[in-house]
Amino acid sequence: MPPPDLLASLIAYWHNHPSLSYLFSGMFVGPTSQAPRIDEARNDSVYEMEIAFSQVPESGFVPFWIVDRIFRHLLTDITGNTHRSEFCIDKLYSPDSSSGRLGILEFRAFDMPPHRQMSLLQMLLIRALIAAFWKKPYKQPLVRWGTELQDKFMLPHYVQSDIEEVVSFLQDAGYRVVGGKLYYPVGKQEKLTTE
Repeated sequence: MPPPDLLASLIAYWHNHPSLSYLFSGMFVGPTSQAPRIDEARNDSVYEMEIAFSQVPESGFVPFWIVDRIFRHLLTDITGNTHRSEFCIDKLYSPDSSSGRLGILEFRAFDMPPHRQMSLLQMLLIRALIAAFWKKPYKQPLVRWGTELQDKFMLPHYVQSDIEEVVSFLQDAGYRVVGGKLYYPVGKQEKLTTE
């Protein structure tokens, strides 16, 4: 059984590392996209997410539906649609219907990869982060990006720098990253490769 704070760790880490939101995305990002970040629509959503994080039990038996009830109203787009958010928990464990209890967390900011190597990279990245947070939950405070979010992370330099921090985090957590330096070529859909 996954620890109850695993989803909170993923949400917080993605929030603090915008490269994970934008590097693998499609052509459209922002509050009206198919997978908006929690901080792209409203300024108070980060504060509300911090309150939600404080409600997640850290240990002991926790019914699966608790996580759904804590995060459902926050993981939405600006219209309140739960299916259009960066992390879609519609099929994770909703107590409302059996079709909502499939244990599926959708990473909607990940666009269809252009080739199998990118698909493999995405899967390995998610698996490594889940394994790292399973062992040790991510407890860093949420960053208030404000306008820096689009001012910085629409530029390749900042995305590259941030994804390298993610790789360093995984290496520090004991996950070997082979291939060395990551870089961010400017071409469409050829966003991440290794040397």
